[in-house]
Amino acid sequence: MPKLFEDLRARLLVAGVAPRHIRRYIAELEDHLADLRTDAPDEATAAARLGDVDTLAQPMLSRPEFRSWTARAPWATLIGGPIVAMAAASAACFAVFAAIILSIKAMNPGRAIEPMWLQNMVQGVVYVLVFIAPILIGWATAAQAVERRLAPHWPIAGLLVFAFVTGTLDIGVNFPKIAGEHGELRIGWGLWGDFSTQSSGIRIGLNFILTATPYLLWRRRVAALAT
Repeated sequence: MPKLFEDLRARLLVAGVAPRHIRRYIAELEDHLADLRTDAPDEATAAARLGDVDTLAQPMLSRPEFRSWTARAPWATLIGGPIVAMAAASAACFAVFAAIILSIKAMNPGRAIEPMWLQNMVQGVVYVLVFIAPILIGWATAAQAVERRLAPHWPIAGLLVFAFVTGTLDIGVNFPKIAGEHGELRIGWGLWGDFSTQSSGIRIGLNFILTATPYLLWRRRVAALAT
């Protein structure tokens, strides 16, 4: 991609234009530049005829509908978004497990205890939801913030709030051990969880460090490449 388009992309991202609109706009400009090359003596002349960064950015900057939701409401996408993603992932997992359990009971009406393979799988997924998913969602949030050249205060605030919410998250699944017992699903928040001997304070700190540190390093690297 020519440097003109790289600078234009960075300018539009900083202004809050959604990446999908930028990609489409630059693709159109590349086609236009290709047409100009046929009549221009060299690449520089063709680019000069196309216009400078300010001129090319103006049509996008003058259209507020091209701004992304991240730019319009960063508090919603960077603070609320990861929490919603975590809740959706948890709900989807437990909906799938509920469907599997109901299917097993339908095929084996007399069976009162879930098979051990299912119990182990559920406990493994709970572990992933509590300890792994927050890091992955945090990285996705950080990548979004870096891609869109956001100032660091909203991403850091979002990662901090998300680290607190997920660091105090407590999910437990108890399966019946004998016929007649009832299973139990617990979802809540507290300063101590059932899945670790470490306090939630340590989990909060680890979640924040493991998401905020890569974000700051990625942001620094992108800024260095842009200069």
